Amino acid sequence: MILAGFLPAFFLTRCANIVPPNGGPKDTIPPVLLSALPRDSSLHFHSGKIVLNFDEYIQTDNASRALIFTPSVQQQPVLITKFRTLTIELKDSLKANTTYTLNFGNSIRDLDEGNPIQDFRYIFSTGSYLDSLRVTGQVTYAETGLPDSNIVVMLYTDLSDSVVSRKRPVYYTLSDGKGDFQLENLPRGIFKLFALKDNNNTLVYQDSAEFIAFADTPLVMNGNITGEHLYLFAAAPKASPSGNTSQGLPGLPAPPPLPAKNAKKRPARHITVSPQFGFGNVDITSPISFILDQKARKFDSARVHLLEDTAYRPVPFSATLDSTGTQILVNRKWDPDMDYRLILDSMMVLDSTGAYNRQDTLNFHTRSESDYGTIILGFSGIDSSLRYIVEIVSGGTIEYSGPLRGTAWRMDMVRPGTYGVRLLADRNGNGKWDNGRYYGGKRQPEHVIAFPEQVHVRANWQNRTRLSL
Repeated sequence: MILAGFLPAFFLTRCANIVPPNGGPKDTIPPVLLSALPRDSSLHFHSGKIVLNFDEYIQTDNASRALIFTPSVQQQPVLITKFRTLTIELKDSLKANTTYTLNFGNSIRDLDEGNPIQDFRYIFSTGSYLDSLRVTGQVTYAETGLPDSNIVVMLYTDLSDSVVSRKRPVYYTLSDGKGDFQLENLPRGIFKLFALKDNNNTLVYQDSAEFIAFADTPLVMNGNITGEHLYLFAAAPKASPSGNTSQGLPGLPAPPPLPAKNAKKRPARHITVSPQFGFGNVDITSPISFILDQKARKFDSARVHLLEDTAYRPVPFSATLDSTGTQILVNRKWDPDMDYRLILDSMMVLDSTGAYNRQDTLNFHTRSESDYGTIILGFSGIDSSLRYIVEIVSGGTIEYSGPLRGTAWRMDMVRPGTYGVRLLADRNGNGKWDNGRYYGGKRQPEHVIAFPEQVHVRANWQNRTRLSL
């Protein structure tokens, strides 16, 4: 009887399902600063330590690296996080009568959900007033017109060109996702404005592969300055014999060459030529291409034959090997809705080991004109003193382009799809984008305007879009 009474109690205990209480909605509120010692925006600051107290437990997301302390100091502050408190220990001496800013960005978060305090800043002055001037603007890539986040925008009191390769900036900030930047709490003075995509986190321009931008003239800070636009470009690298295209800057040591590749390659018996197009629906607005699995040393275009229609009439065309030696392009003014036969003779390509291709015959058919659409663009706000090139892009690649005459532009025979639109301000009228230069005679790059609107092209349709600068 004791066992009988025990078993129901045992099973009731084992079958009990403990459900945690409902915790309510997810916390989305970032920490709130309750107190600061010394207080924020203090004057006559002379403390070596700053203590910030928040209303909840906090964590710092790589705050030491994210912290921007300006004007720049030799030794960065030490950050200590404990429970609800962030302690900042200043390790460097401070200049007299100077306004300092500690910008933590979004690196201070609550411990539970990681909600960041947006653009958290602490300001103090070692003098009797806070400097309050600011510079605002935007930085974009000159060739694409697109913005980038975390571009370092810098100010220098030294106005020499070489300062950007010798010293860290006095003031600096980071651009946001729209390319916008804002430098605040600046004093009166004259500053050099420079921007850098700082790949190695040195705040110094040391490699011509890094993207840079510069203002043509110094900023005279007698008041706030707005609307500065900086255009990023990378100095054109020169390939070295080792294949290393990264170049040093004037007065700086060149990077070491890449190690030579001494591994011997086993000669291949044949070169494989692979078509990069579909045989039943070939685009008539571009060349057809072939990829080689070996780098060709020699290409004989006389061993390529193009025939048209079912009667196989020979037609004129061009066949070229690209500069890499691994791609062949065959092009002509393709007739729409037409049958073609392409014959690639044996020994068309040879590599350095004597390997060659086998003969191959390919039959393909081209698209009809009704498979394409027409783009018609209308522009407003155009500067009539400038020459523009319209660029139709997909995936970062320019698919179609042409000069803009007046305020309307038209392109026929466009493949259906979704495209971006850009305008190149073609200063020298050569029909292409030209790079800038910083050392050796400064020159701004030609810049591109990227429109946020997209163009959706339908086959056999006139696709009209209005765009405004």
